[in-house]
Amino acid sequence: MKKAIALVMALVMCLSVGMMAFAEAESYDQDDAVVASGTTVLDAAGSADTNVDILVNSTNISVTVPLRYAVVADVKGGACLVPEDGTYYIQNNSAIAVDVTAADVVNGATNNKWDLVEAAVAGIPDGNNQIDMTLSPAAGTAWNLKKDYPADWSLDAATSAGASQLLIDIAANSSMLNTTDDQLDAFVITYTFAAAE
Repeated sequence: MKKAIALVMALVMCLSVGMMAFAEAESYDQDDAVVASGTTVLDAAGSADTNVDILVNSTNISVTVPLRYAVVADVKGGACLVPEDGTYYIQNNSAIAVDVTAADVVNGATNNKWDLVEAAVAGIPDGNNQIDMTLSPAAGTAWNLKKDYPADWSLDAATSAGASQLLIDIAANSSMLNTTDDQLDAFVITYTFAAAE
């Protein structure tokens, strides 16, 4: 009997030296903040771990895009007046680099008189009320708005010195016009941004 009691006592002592840990699952709110964290309970001297999760909040991406720009076409056709080089740009205010992952052009709600066309061989579209327009970034491939976006525009991260800007030069040529009416919101360019990979 004494041997049995000694054996039970030895077993209890061995178990008391070991680490007892109980973990609960974590849960997060809609902003990925921890609202209920798991815990580790030690019943004796020992060590316990805390896992650190890093969740990126995509709302930390902040980009400024100009609301509009104007192109002035001559009734006779030819090169249009466009904003001066360096005045049209996309600005990254984020602490991380950002890619322009997609860009698309559609007719604006009021445009029923102008057509976007590819650049003509002679430089001037030959229809009526046609315009070819090309955006040329300081870094990346030029984009004729009638073609697919080249998908290689990116912006460096903002620094303590300020935001990062991607300067974009504009060139446009129009055909002869059969109207003298201004066309507000003729086309809409939609850019899509994501954190650079």
